[in-house]
Amino acid sequence: MQLTPLNKIFRHFFPRVKGAAMVIPEARARLQSALSDLVTGRITTWEFDKLHRHEMKCSPDRAVAEIADFGWSLYSDLLPYRITKHYSIKPEIRSIAERCLLFLQTDLEYGWPKAPELFWKEMTVSLAIGMLLGGVALLVLAVVQVAEGVFWLYGLTGILSFPLSIWLLVWIRNKDCKLKQEFWASGDRDAWPFLNRREFSNALEAMSAMRP
Repeated sequence: MQLTPLNKIFRHFFPRVKGAAMVIPEARARLQSALSDLVTGRITTWEFDKLHRHEMKCSPDRAVAEIADFGWSLYSDLLPYRITKHYSIKPEIRSIAERCLLFLQTDLEYGWPKAPELFWKEMTVSLAIGMLLGGVALLVLAVVQVAEGVFWLYGLTGILSFPLSIWLLVWIRNKDCKLKQEFWASGDRDAWPFLNRREFSNALEAMSAMRP
């Protein structure tokens, strides 16, 4: 495997430990290019989404998988668009993207644990909202058919759906907060995807060493 100049500099600052996590320079370079194109509006969100879904999401290089997930979180995938001044991202999010672009140029292993899964959170929130809307529909049906003698059947079911849906929303919110706290306790939040400020500072120093 041929190392880029920046990779060689990083081998000086961070010697590779035998048996360490997998680093795939080719995948990192491809993601670095795609993420840069995404945040500058050179490609559409659907173009990045295709790369994320088919190539990067399950990459053996955990840095590639996690940073690709970060890129995917920057936009809505309902319609294709470009991240420009009309669909901009916040300055603090852009700063994270810039750190990601720098990290992808390094030979560092990704030191963070796996980020909390969003799938079950989204499923639980969707279930709670569905129950809430279903409860409203049942109450309306109970009122409309009050003369049919089924008011208590529909009405009671509709009423019970409200506290249950609220309980689900509160439960998933507390669960999500706990998982996020455990995740961010694993390193320096302001340095992610670098594990700490020392790694980030050394990366900036290595980058500066390459400039004439």
